[in-house]
Amino acid sequence: MKTAKKNYIFIVDHIPANTPYNRRPGLPLVPEYITVHSTGNPGSTARQERAWLINPANKRTASWHICIDEREAVEAIPLGEVAWHAGDGGNGPGNRKSIAIEICESGDRVKTLENAAELVAELLRRLNLGTERLRRHWDWSRKACPRILMADNWAGWEKFKLEVEKRLNNPESTSGSTNLTGTAKPKNPANLTNTGSKPAVRETLPQIQHRVEGTLDGRPLKFEAYLINNTTYVPLRPLIEALGLQLKWMEGKYHIVTAASNQNK
Repeated sequence: MKTAKKNYIFIVDHIPANTPYNRRPGLPLVPEYITVHSTGNPGSTARQERAWLINPANKRTASWHICIDEREAVEAIPLGEVAWHAGDGGNGPGNRKSIAIEICESGDRVKTLENAAELVAELLRRLNLGTERLRRHWDWSRKACPRILMADNWAGWEKFKLEVEKRLNNPESTSGSTNLTGTAKPKNPANLTNTGSKPAVRETLPQIQHRVEGTLDGRPLKFEAYLINNTTYVPLRPLIEALGLQLKWMEGKYHIVTAASNQNK
């Protein structure tokens, strides 16, 4: 299936696994929903929002997967890991079963929303989900978010879902054809090129493979898995437990505990 050429650059720049305040907990995520937020900051870009996740002044246990603005999308946490964003607790479905998309409130709002609709549609397509699996932050915890889509009793949210549906049903259509906010249609932004900086630029989102099967010493095993750049990733904990070991979180690190060492305690 063909997809439309993106009008934004997709950057992979994951925060470190040891980022303070448990912002990247490393818990496995098999996405069943996509949750949409807006940043609440009218002056920040996607890269600046990513920088805030590792800023020492940030004391919150809160994070997200992808933030998008008028020019770029930045993936800060792998799509196969949990981020804390929905406000519904450590085991809530918003946090544990959804990918978090942050929409920037800065810059060209029309262009940013078009980019966000394109991004969300592609994610849904790769997950084999429909727009009925779209959620607002509001849906999980009644926070007034995404606030940029709240006007007129969430009329902006309904328009956004329609734009996602349009792109989902017609992936060859080009973004920029519809005005989501009612203001004048903007001029196309300047073309952007990779500056050679550290974050990786990726043309497509990772392919998400829900399950992989195999054997361990002849025993059949099944894992939730993710195929990214032709490499299959599986969550660490179920793999460790299948080997008869234990995985413990101590002193800010994961420790693999063998049965023998466990008996000595």
